Order: sequence, then C-alpha cells, then structure tokens
Amino acid sequence: EPGRTTCESRTNAPREEAAFLRKKVDMESAREFDDLVAALDTSSAQPLNLVEALGAKGADYSQDIVELGIQLMSKRLTAEQAVSVVRAFVQLQHPGKVEGQDYRVPPTQRFREWRRFLKPICHFVALSVVKDAERTHAIHDATSKLGVSIFQTAFRCG
Repeated sequence: EPGRTTCESRTNAPREEAAFLRKKVDMESAREFDDLVAALDTSSAQPLNLVEALGAKGADYSQDIVELGIQLMSKRLTAEQAVSVVRAFVQLQHPGKVEGQDYRVPPTQRFREWRRFLKPICHFVALSVVKDAERTHAIHDATSKLGVSIFQTAFRCG
C-alpha cells in the first residue's frame, strides 16, 4: 500500500486477515473469537506481583510460580538454587515482608516435582523430532553404495 513501510504492513497483516475471516463466520463463532482475542490480549495485563503469586501458607501455588520454577531450572539451576533465587528476588522487591508470614517460598521438593512433570513431555518431543528426522532422511535418501549416509538433517525445538 502506498505510504506504508514494509514493517507496518507486516504488523497489520494479521489484524487485517483476522478481521476479514471474522466477517465470514456466523455470529456465535465471531463472539467466541472475540472472547479468545480478549483473553489473549496481554497489553492490559498487570505485572506479576511476586508476593501475591507466592501466596500464603495452605493456598495453591500460582501457575506463574510453577512457570517461574521451571524457567529457573531450565537455566540449569538446581532446585536449591531456584529457591535461593526466588528468595533473593522477593527480598529485593519487598524488603519489609517476612517469609512464612506474608508469603511462602516453595520448598526444593516442590521444584523437583515440577521438574519431573516435564520428563514425559520432553520425551515425547524428543521422539517426535527423531521421527521427523527419520522421515526427512527417508525422503532425501542419499545413501552411498557402501551404505554410508551422507545426508544429515538437524532439528531444533523451542
């Protein structure tokens, strides 16, 4: 379009396509789509308050804290180190709050449990990557007469 830079046209393209597709569906589907867009809109989301997310004794842990724990351990921190990092950030952000009274930090056993949740998921992802690599290799069969494979494909997840 005249007067638009390529960057502007790329950022508006998904919105324009969504508006175009929205006109083609029935009212019920359009309403459900609008609800989904509103739920996914993070522009009005408030920043995470770490003390509120940690909660008080006896309450369930917030999903944000579970994600934080998994993220910390994905950076090769041990469960003990992850607990120390959470404590350090809470003390930095809220020096007047007292652990055990105003908030609680998940124990190392809980961080280890969250890490165990990921094992079956990672196993499934690894197997699916291997299946895709085998399929791609079979499509591009480049095996020499001596049976030595000279074709290599690398996949990266994430």
